[in-house]
Amino acid sequence: MENVQNYLSQVSVLIVDDYYSSVNALTMMLENKGYNVRKALSGELALRSVRENPPDMILLKINIPDMDGYKVCEILKSEKKFRKIPVIFINTCNDTLDRDRVFDSGGVDYITMPFNYKEALARVETQLKLQFMQRGFEGLENKVMKRNQQLEEITAELKEFNVILGDEITERTKTEEALKESERQLRYSLEVQQKVEEERKRLYEIAEYDRIKTEFFSNISHELRTPINVIFSALQIHELKLKNCSCKNAAEYKYKYTKIMKQNCFRLLRLVNNLIDITKIDSGYFDISETNHDIINLVEDITLSVADYIEGKGLSLVFDTDVEEKIIACDPEKIERIIMNLLSNAIKFTPCGGSIMVNIEDGAENICLRVKDTGRGIPENKLDTIFERFVQVDKSLARDHEGSGIGLSLVKGLVELHGGTISVKSKVGYGTEFIIYIPCKLVDEHNEKIVVSEAVGERCIKKMNIEFSDIYK
Repeated sequence: MENVQNYLSQVSVLIVDDYYSSVNALTMMLENKGYNVRKALSGELALRSVRENPPDMILLKINIPDMDGYKVCEILKSEKKFRKIPVIFINTCNDTLDRDRVFDSGGVDYITMPFNYKEALARVETQLKLQFMQRGFEGLENKVMKRNQQLEEITAELKEFNVILGDEITERTKTEEALKESERQLRYSLEVQQKVEEERKRLYEIAEYDRIKTEFFSNISHELRTPINVIFSALQIHELKLKNCSCKNAAEYKYKYTKIMKQNCFRLLRLVNNLIDITKIDSGYFDISETNHDIINLVEDITLSVADYIEGKGLSLVFDTDVEEKIIACDPEKIERIIMNLLSNAIKFTPCGGSIMVNIEDGAENICLRVKDTGRGIPENKLDTIFERFVQVDKSLARDHEGSGIGLSLVKGLVELHGGTISVKSKVGYGTEFIIYIPCKLVDEHNEKIVVSEAVGERCIKKMNIEFSDIYK
């Protein structure tokens, strides 16, 4: 490509036309592209200019005073030296164009005045590129001819060598047999080495799996112990407060510690549910029940059901959509779980005063769901593994949030069960955006009735209590 551009920047073009405005327009167009432009106002001047300094291309007006352009082209093509110069004829809109004669006289194309700038330039560039390629082909042909000649010489030499080598055939045969045996031994050695390398790789993978498994169970142990200990502590305080019923704020204390116990029960329930579901997905036993739903209404209801909770955390929540209704096949319960999980992450990692946006974009083949926050973001080296099982961005014991590293892996599994995809874009300090694409398909239902998503109500409240149970801030 660079060679073509270098060639185009060095070409010279001869314009043969007696009409100054046409010449000026063509000159300006070609010089803007970096071409060297020359001009001739008659056929005789054109022939003289070509013979003195052959151009790379000629733009030749058909009707010029001293002789017509067809004659000029025929004269040039009769001389071997100029036969390969491409000629593009210029025809005015008032003249009748004889297309047969354009090509019979040796022309390669034509343009009509007044011309379309892009069309004219494209025709010129096309012929120049063809000329460049033709020159390249000719160079290759010359190289091929030289190579063939060299091959013929080499062939003759080889015949002479074959005569000399005839007496050494027996010795060569013995040498070849010895080489074959050495090759067999080398191949066997390489196969053994390859097997050793594969075994070493397998052992490394096993060790890596064991390390991840150990790390996971260590984390799960911590995750299970923490809510249980909190429940026990809350129960102990609860019992102490109940012993002293004369306390003015007894009811307030009972509500406070009961709430702590419930939250940690929800947290244990979420962890157990996620473990069971991720195991079912791995085993191929997790099914979704797809029915035709208005996905816009469904996602909006889920989002607005947690609006008060999010705003209570000092965050703003924005829901936006570019379409008011879109019926697709989906499992509403699993969609709730996906959205709740992503909103839970956004709440955990977005500081007070930040924003969470849920957007829906319509498409011909897919519906796009976007959950975006202005939180702390994800390091670039963690983006490729964020959906892997048991992966946590912050594994330190001093982290300011809780989690088992299963949630996003489960979300990915639920999205893929819908035939969709999920990806993430993030920048540290600017926030994170999860992008989900779900196919716009419908399922056949026995009652042939489209299901409109029911009001979320208490169901989403319970889901929110479970999915948001590890948010303590």
